[in-house]
Amino acid sequence: MDTRGVGLLVCRYAFLLLIAIGNLGIFYAIATPLTIYPSAEILQVIQGQTLVTGSTIILQNGDMVSLIPACIAGAAYYLLLILNFTTPMPMKQRVKSIAFLLGIFLIFNIARIVRSEEHTSELQSQFRI
Repeated sequence: MDTRGVGLLVCRYAFLLLIAIGNLGIFYAIATPLTIYPSAEILQVIQGQTLVTGSTIILQNGDMVSLIPACIAGAAYYLLLILNFTTPMPMKQRVKSIAFLLGIFLIFNIARIVRSEEHTSELQSQFRI
């Protein structure tokens, strides 16, 4: 490995150390609104009017969807970033890879939340009958 390659490797691991030291909250601060608001919009199309208060989505029928940190999955975003930065690849490919991984994970996370709420609503309506 040449000097430039060693320098890039050291920079990648230094970056990982910097974001690892007590900065997991940054991932939650970014991922929380990116998860809550699209989820609320999709639920509004499916269920009717919604209201977002903090990390809770209130549906028209009075049901509430509370998104706890485990629903937001900030640690999973962090893990994807670690996996990306520990894999050797050119910078342009790394940027595309990070954008793709984080974007796809966000989409799947929102879909999981919406589907979970739909399933819960169906079960609740069956028990009300």
